[in-house]
Amino acid sequence: MAGDLQTLQVDGSRTQNAYVHQTVGLPFANIKAFDYKRDAQGRVLLSNGLPQQGELIDMGSGIHKITGGWNNEFMLGNVNLGVLIDFKSGGKIYSATNSYAYLFGVHQETLPGRDGTITAEGIDEITGEVKYRLRIRNLAYQPHLPQHHDAAHCQRQRLLGGR
Repeated sequence: MAGDLQTLQVDGSRTQNAYVHQTVGLPFANIKAFDYKRDAQGRVLLSNGLPQQGELIDMGSGIHKITGGWNNEFMLGNVNLGVLIDFKSGGKIYSATNSYAYLFGVHQETLPGRDGTITAEGIDEITGEVKYRLRIRNLAYQPHLPQHHDAAHCQRQRLLGGR
């Protein structure tokens, strides 16, 4: 990179919570996302019972470390059988869809607490209380970690045909 530039933001999520950076010394297409605000011991800090936005941290590369595949086709008379396997492993992905699903309370993991009470795990920033119980109404909020996931996948395809 030019001059003293150490990192360059090249893309961002529609949630404005995660970005793709090119950073000196890190893998290509590194994902950075906001973590929870934490104390010196790594515990989540709460304010009014809710986690606060912390620092922008490295979550890993969006580029897969391993990719591969196998394709084969067999013919026996007029019948043909094909097999395809495609796989990728080692990359990360940020899911804005999951982030919005948590925010609006439509993700399955937001079911606990819809009765009006949730318990957020962490330390209250002011009182130092280890758990904070929050009473809420008509709000499907569930504290969650940044929505980054392993992007590994394996696809299989089978084909049976004839002439």
